[in-house]
Amino acid sequence: MDYDVAVIGGGPAGYVAAIKAAQLGGRAVLFEKDAVGGTCLNRRCIPTKTYVKAAEYLHHIENAKTFGITVDVSSAKVDMPRLVAFKDTVVKKTDGRRGLAFEIERRRCGSERGETGKRERRLVWR
Repeated sequence: MDYDVAVIGGGPAGYVAAIKAAQLGGRAVLFEKDAVGGTCLNRRCIPTKTYVKAAEYLHHIENAKTFGITVDVSSAKVDMPRLVAFKDTVVKKTDGRRGLAFEIERRRCGSERGETGKRERRLVWR
């Protein structure tokens, strides 16, 4: 299939560009080497917020006495394998990947998994 626009990278800029191109009547294809949503959704922002929230809970437990709540703070600990599993659940529940994939498909954008290589740069103007 021929496309008017090829977008490399399925992060926030890439998927928005592909969807906008399709909204404007262009045929767009989105190339992503991993999961749509990019680094923020899959490896940074959303996962990090889960870890920060867990740290906040631990902080509240450790400072509960300030509010008149007696807690055995010595037993409070982080079970990292369980926290990582919870983080993975949060990323999946955010449903960004499936939601974005659905939106890209709904807009009739092409979607390809793969990486780009170093190639000669060539712009074609019509």
